[in-house]
Amino acid sequence: MRQITEGVYSKYLEFPLPSIPCMALDEIIAEKVRACYQRATVRDAFDLFLFSKQPFNKELIRKLVVIKMWEVHQDFDAKKFLEKVLEGEFAWYDIERLIRRDKRIKPEDITNGISTRFSFLKDMNKDEEELLRDARRQALVKKKIVLEEDVKRLHEKNIV
Repeated sequence: MRQITEGVYSKYLEFPLPSIPCMALDEIIAEKVRACYQRATVRDAFDLFLFSKQPFNKELIRKLVVIKMWEVHQDFDAKKFLEKVLEGEFAWYDIERLIRRDKRIKPEDITNGISTRFSFLKDMNKDEEELLRDARRQALVKKKIVLEEDVKRLHEKNIV
């Protein structure tokens, strides 16, 4: 549960701001990385760009990406992912119609922002790389469990 962030208007409300059940930001970012890697839509790239402006725990995101890719039996090559983003072969027109003209961001700013902020995905440790290589076979269940325990520990610490 997350409390809605107070805005200028909230002091005028006659009721307290509600808590809304939602995924943790780290989970959302890792899901967006997975989605962008698998289907590479402009909306996924735009969301990743917006998330790149937020503080987040790089180690936690990297571990979550590994787990998510393993769970969908998908390999993950961070270098390829970042190169693909930098190529910028997205249907940019698809997002332009959703954003006010005065708020639009140049495609190269979006791709450069993602590439820079998510370059930490290339810093996989030995266990993470091994688990990614096993994504299709699913033989390393115990290693996945250890990685999930790391994720739980990092969530509890809430390190940013």
